[in-house]
Amino acid sequence: MWAHYGDNNRGVVLLFSFEEVKAAFGDDLIWDGKVSYSNFLSGDSSLGSLGDIRKYDPRVTFYEHVKNHFVENAVPEISQKYRCWSGEHEYRFAIYNDSCSYHNVHFAHALKGLVLGFDCDDETAFKVYECAAPFEIPIWRVNWDILSARFDLQEITPESLDRNTSCMWLLKKRFLSWLTIIGVIQR
Repeated sequence: MWAHYGDNNRGVVLLFSFEEVKAAFGDDLIWDGKVSYSNFLSGDSSLGSLGDIRKYDPRVTFYEHVKNHFVENAVPEISQKYRCWSGEHEYRFAIYNDSCSYHNVHFAHALKGLVLGFDCDDETAFKVYECAAPFEIPIWRVNWDILSARFDLQEITPESLDRNTSCMWLLKKRFLSWLTIIGVIQR
């Protein structure tokens, strides 16, 4: 995921409360669910029309008709992706309202944290910190622990962004590159 969406580990991941995001959609949420992954995707749907008008039940509102048509025809298509994307563990939401304008969903309150990529530079980290600090949003950076040879999360504070830390970070990255080169040569 970091390679595709995180600018090769230089980006930022936003951590949201699932329940709070889902609640923010309110009555406009017509479908939500996990994406299924397969080597073969199912065929074609009739997304361009609202279906056979003869199936329209006058006892339901037009909104209900649109919602039912969407769930019946579009969900099979939008709820699947090729297996090569299965590492995403994606979850999707579909909303509908009868307005012809953009639909704004307010879920800023659901933001619970930020995670900076392994290669996020300190200048960017400091800018992110400055934006998030007034809202008391915690920030972590993916960190390589040389001693345990695994990734962990380091909490970002103003003290962790000083010049000495930056120098150590650069040395650590160079050391890791050196280890990678040795590992490749030894194979």
